[in-house]
Amino acid sequence: MSMRISSEEFLLMQNYIKELCGINIAKDQAYLIENRLAKLLADTGAKSILDFYKTFCEHKKSNDISEKVIDAITTNETYWFRDRTVWQILEEVLLPVYIKEISEGKRSGVKIWSAACSTGQEPYSIAMCIDKYLDRQGIK
Repeated sequence: MSMRISSEEFLLMQNYIKELCGINIAKDQAYLIENRLAKLLADTGAKSILDFYKTFCEHKKSNDISEKVIDAITTNETYWFRDRTVWQILEEVLLPVYIKEISEGKRSGVKIWSAACSTGQEPYSIAMCIDKYLDRQGIK
């Protein structure tokens, strides 16, 4: 189902998604709503985003629909060492600073939060990255 989202529909869904799960979709990302909700619209029989919103979202009638919107709008992928740039920043920028601060007594430790990590590869990747870095630096 191919559709174009109007400005009104975009604002309705943008606000709904922000309220629902805290994701802020920028105006230039309207295609995310178009593409990711197309199947959900087809499954529910909605003729447009506005129809879908008024039927299922406006009065928050269905928790099931809310969960389906979250699932459709979020990136549902997990794998080891996803997004190489993040690992480069951790290894080349953050870890050297944190280790220096710990050795100088400015910091007692580091806490890292891996939000929405699906099946867990990301936090394990973080642990492996830190372990490898400490080993290379002779710190254990």
